[in-house]
Amino acid sequence: MRGIRFSLSLFILLTVLIFYLTRYTDYPSAESSFIGFARYVMIILNTGLLLIILRSIMRSAIPDKIKNISLAVITVLILFFVVETVFMNIPYSHGSGITLGSRVWFRRYWHTNRLGYRDREIDMREITGKKRVLICGDSFVAGHGIENPEERFSDVLGLLLGENYAVFNLGMNGADTRKSFENLTAFPVRPDLIVVCHHPNDIETVIEQKLERWGDRGTGRQLYNGAGNLIIQAGINFPFITDNSYFLNYTVNKAAAVRESLKPHTKVSKEYYLSEEGRKNYLSYYLNDTLFKQHIDALYSFIYLSRKENVPLIIVLFPETHDVTIDYSEEYVNRPIEKFFLNQNIPVLDTYSLIKNFSLEDRAVNWGDAHPSAKVHRAVAEELYRMMK
Repeated sequence: MRGIRFSLSLFILLTVLIFYLTRYTDYPSAESSFIGFARYVMIILNTGLLLIILRSIMRSAIPDKIKNISLAVITVLILFFVVETVFMNIPYSHGSGITLGSRVWFRRYWHTNRLGYRDREIDMREITGKKRVLICGDSFVAGHGIENPEERFSDVLGLLLGENYAVFNLGMNGADTRKSFENLTAFPVRPDLIVVCHHPNDIETVIEQKLERWGDRGTGRQLYNGAGNLIIQAGINFPFITDNSYFLNYTVNKAAAVRESLKPHTKVSKEYYLSEEGRKNYLSYYLNDTLFKQHIDALYSFIYLSRKENVPLIIVLFPETHDVTIDYSEEYVNRPIEKFFLNQNIPVLDTYSLIKNFSLEDRAVNWGDAHPSAKVHRAVAEELYRMMK
């Protein structure tokens, strides 16, 4: 029995370490790769310990009933660790990038150049004599959730335009309007055309210093919660387990996303975003004249640069992709911004009309990630191409 107790104690220690080390298997880095490898080794050792424990139990003089229960429990634990190993290699993008599956997804599909963009390295000899199109924006431009970068609208547009054009993708996850402008002005290639893409959450950090009168900043998940919130709402609140097991994290988040997609939703209204609860969501900021003006001032920077450098500018407006907010974001976000740019004689592509009739499954990359699908990217590229021609 002493040997069983020792093996069991070592098994518990390794199990805690396996769960604990998961938090350090983050985005690509040498340390993360080493810890991930160490986690594999610990799982193999733990599986061996379970077999040793099972062998010792079966050879002992304890009652058969306890032996049968031990066999069942250890079989389940071995299967869990086998499945855990498999799920350490299953990528699944998530809208806010907080799941373990999204870490796998980023490690496998997200590769950036020396400037930090998910794009090819710049070769000035290659682009000499070509017209240069710079597309800037946030994760919608960078292609969050799109496994093959060649399916993004920037890359599809480059193919449609042909070899006389060079299209550069300046999309950056989490970039707001001012960050996109900084990226554009710092880019080492002078453009012949600037394409600026706007998503409703671009207002979120631009005016964060002005939000005290509207209460605490929200995350935009009050209606369609991130998987973590759904786990808590479902009563499964064991973060050390669900946050640190690839298998359990994937299963619970996937189930939460499916359950959320099957729930009936009422489309949000202006009245909701004027309420105390709704004002915590960035979509409500567009109803406040002061906050909206702050955002417009930031957007005007692109117009000023376009006129100063004598470079044409096109604006692409994305609505919210969720069914409950897509119409609201069109009416209270896209239309006012479109009106502003059209009054400045800047052409605008409002993608709402392109994607409105797509089902949510066709519109988004997956149930847990509302970033636009490859189908949406192609539709945007084709419409941009028609505008340019």
